[in-house]
Amino acid sequence: MREYSFDLYDQNGVRITTAGGIAKVVAANAFSEVALLNEDGSALANPISLSNGSGEFRTADSVTSVDVYGQAPDGRGFVAKGISGTHNVIRIDTNSMHGALKIPFDIGEDSDITAATEFDTGFDADASLLFTPNPGVYVAEADATETIDVGTDGSGSNDPDGFMDGVAVSGTAGTFAKATLLNSGTTLGVLMFVQDSANAGDDAPEGFVGDGDNITMTLSAGSDTAAGLITLPYVFMG
Repeated sequence: MREYSFDLYDQNGVRITTAGGIAKVVAANAFSEVALLNEDGSALANPISLSNGSGEFRTADSVTSVDVYGQAPDGRGFVAKGISGTHNVIRIDTNSMHGALKIPFDIGEDSDITAATEFDTGFDADASLLFTPNPGVYVAEADATETIDVGTDGSGSNDPDGFMDGVAVSGTAGTFAKATLLNSGTTLGVLMFVQDSANAGDDAPEGFVGDGDNITMTLSAGSDTAAGLITLPYVFMG
């Protein structure tokens, strides 16, 4: 087995040791999850839970490098590409109010993602985040005629397409698909806009304050190749 570990630090070089946070481990330069192992060789859930700002996992010897997409204890997103071996340092700018949660997926490779079934990504709509109304998806692998919903599941908003509602993942690979408020078809989720009664009832974009619910995704019924990166921009309000 090959061992990996990392620690979160702020921009001043101070370790982040708060409880909470998760990290999704995917293949280097790809979006499919890597099979993770415990020290005894048993399976380890992916994403992993962080322990006081640190993450540790093992993989098969054949895995020499991975990418990590995560959510820090305070709710901020982070990305670290090309992690290899132990004692890696991941820095988070805690002075910055702006960022994005970036959530990888690959239905063609990840057996736990099923078409037409709501899937818990492991990321949360943390209460410290004001999600801005411009979410989208980087389409790494297109899936003809298919779409994606992104939303929440829990005791708060509980809206499986609250961020994105039927955004196409059928376009050209390597492009970004955004949610919109077009008259011809709204794909921005209802958590991201309000009705402007002063303007003949038009829908007006509005941010969503996180309520702690799980962030979920649902690919449409015929999906079998879609892969990419869900991007949820936010303003940090904590």
